[in-house]
Parts: sequence; structure tokens; C-alpha cells
Amino acid sequence: MLKNQKILVKCSVIALLIAVMVSLSGCYSGAMYLINRLNPSQSTEATENSGNGTSSSQSSGTENTGLDPSLSGADLIKSIVKSDAEPSVYGSAGTDVFEFSEVVRKVQDSVVQIYTASGAGSGVIISAELGWVITCNHVIDGENAYTVELSDGSRYNATLRGADADSDLAILKITPDEGETLTAASLGKSANLVVGEKVVVIGNPLGTLGGTVTQGIISATERQISFSNSDGSTTVMTLIQTDAAINSGNSGGAMFNLKGELIGIVNAKYSSSGVEGLGFAIPIDEAYDVACELIEYRYVRGIPDDGLTLYTQSYSSFYSGTYNTVLYATASKYNSALTGKRIVAVNGVAVSSAAEYKRAIANCKVGDTITIQYVQNSRTGSVSTTTIELREKIPDYISSGS
Repeated sequence: MLKNQKILVKCSVIALLIAVMVSLSGCYSGAMYLINRLNPSQSTEATENSGNGTSSSQSSGTENTGLDPSLSGADLIKSIVKSDAEPSVYGSAGTDVFEFSEVVRKVQDSVVQIYTASGAGSGVIISAELGWVITCNHVIDGENAYTVELSDGSRYNATLRGADADSDLAILKITPDEGETLTAASLGKSANLVVGEKVVVIGNPLGTLGGTVTQGIISATERQISFSNSDGSTTVMTLIQTDAAINSGNSGGAMFNLKGELIGIVNAKYSSSGVEGLGFAIPIDEAYDVACELIEYRYVRGIPDDGLTLYTQSYSSFYSGTYNTVLYATASKYNSALTGKRIVAVNGVAVSSAAEYKRAIANCKVGDTITIQYVQNSRTGSVSTTTIELREKIPDYISSGS
């Protein structure tokens, strides 16, 4: 038995060293999300070894949520405690502040670790009564099973309540064992933050160091940060900037003020050689609004959907030596005429990339009709025109009845 324990400890140390090396070697210039993708040995440890808590397998996100069907929308969110404090020159915590150690003792049980088949991140319990856990969308995106581990090591199967890629937020639900009480964070007011205000960050860096605490200050309250998407477009988010140490696996974790209030959801850092102390979090005021939508409706209402899957193709001209891009619709849910076609303009604006296309329709709303000009699957050809009526974007997990 002792021999097996030594082997397990040795394997855990090796896995941690590998995680550190992957984290260091994977850095690149630019803002990056903080999900920690696990190698096979780490994934096994995360999903099978429960530490001191109750061992459980990961659950499907489509199973019964355990909610009382009689609960109304207001009932689903009323257990979330949100501050209504007035602005203060002293910041979101005002003058009623604690020492760092007191803040940690007060809030640490509300921060959880989240494990999926391919990675690990963090989350925060925002309702003890109903078991709502807020995290980042990129922590759970593409997964269908989630395990939430509490600070005491106990583990729970979680179900997906809702997710929103634009805000990078998601809500999971866990149901505590009979007689067990969860600890929820109290939400502060990020609009009251001031530059220089002290903060505490708690999360699961590297996906193996759950409950890690770091401290820092608010470096900026409304920093515009750009993220590159897989289709070549760019998403711009307004985030809180901090110098507190954060790493991969911290995504979905908590940023608290010195009153012990949750004022941000950690989601990114800037990584580049010679750059340190540039971490970012989603302001809790925005996160609260999105969370209420996800809890009550399971998605954020009013987001327009054109039904197109876009692909930006790059090529260089042999004769001119220039570098160009063209835009294709590889799939079209609402207008089959566009499938496989090259899009050249939308609403009269020439486009040659997904980023240009999204900028051209950025101000359109559900119910609007957009006009698209396209040619056949080639770089030349006659131009045709068609239209698409924008519908409300409904996530697949809802439309499929999950």
C-alpha cells in the first residue's frame, strides 16, 4: 500500500512538472484565455482521483437538472446576493475592508475547480441554495461532461444551464448531498472599482493547484482587449486589468475586493516574452446580467444569427507578390444558395474576411434583413445577390432539447 502511494505521489509530481513546462513553452504574444488543456495522464488524474472528497464520474450536461419546475425566473436568481453600494473614492470595498487572510478565509469555499475530459479551469458558486456555478465559456466549450470539485475535495456531477460565447461566460448547476450546505460568494459592484484598489484572486492554476491565492491591485477598470477567433475575426471585450499572478487554469476563477465581494471573473492574461503582471477579468456587473439571462432563459436573448459558417482563405499573388484573403460560406442554415459560395459584399460593404463581414453587420438586430452579394466557388465570376433575415440565435443545447 505504501509503495503504491509513493508511486502515485511520484506520478503526480511528474504530471505537475509537465504541466509547468507546457504552460511555459506554450506562451505567445497577445491576450490568451486561461483554460488548461490536459495531457492524457493529467486528464486521468483530474477525473478519477478525488482526493479527500467523494469520488464521482463526470456527468452528462444533458441530464436532469434537479430544479423544481414550479420555480419562476425570479425565483431562479433571487438567491444570488448582489451589492447595491454607492460609489466611494476608496473603491468597491469602501472603508469596510479585511486583511488578505481574512478575505481568503471568508470566500475560499465559494471557489471551485472544474474538470472536463480535455481540460481544467475554475468557477465560483453564486447561489448556495440552487447550486449555480459561474465560469468561463471557454472552460466548458465543446464538452458534454463536467465535474466540479469543492475546496474540501468533494466532487459533484454538474449540468450545463447555459453558455454565451460573446461574453465568455457559462453557468453550471450542482446539487449538494443531503445535509450539505454550499458556500456562495456575495457579488460586489465592479462599477465602483478604482485604479489601485487591492484585490484577491483565487483559482486552479495549471489545472492541478486548486485554491491557489494571489493578490494584486486594479491596474485599469475598463481595458479594451482583443481576442482572435478561429474564423479569423476578432472579439473585443472590456475587462478589468490586474497585476495579480494568474495562469492557465485560472479561467472562471474569482477576483475579490477586500470586503470579500466577488468583483470579477478571471478569463485572460497577456503572454509575451518579458511581459508580466497583465491579467484580466470580466467585470461582475456584466457577468451578473449575463448570468441572469443564462439561468432564467438558458441563453442570452436578442443575439442575431445569420446561420452562416464562414471561412477566410488566404493566398498570395504570384505576379504582384501581394497577400490577399477571400471569404467563403462553408454552410448556410437559412439560405442554401450561399453554401460553398464566395461572399464579396454585405449590405453594400465589400468584405474579404470574417472580421470584415462581422463588422459590416455589427449593428444589425434580430428581424433585420441583410443583403449579400456572392460568386461561385472561385476568385472570379458573375456576382449574384440574395438576402437573409436575421433570426434569434438559439444554442444547439436548447434547440436539440438537451
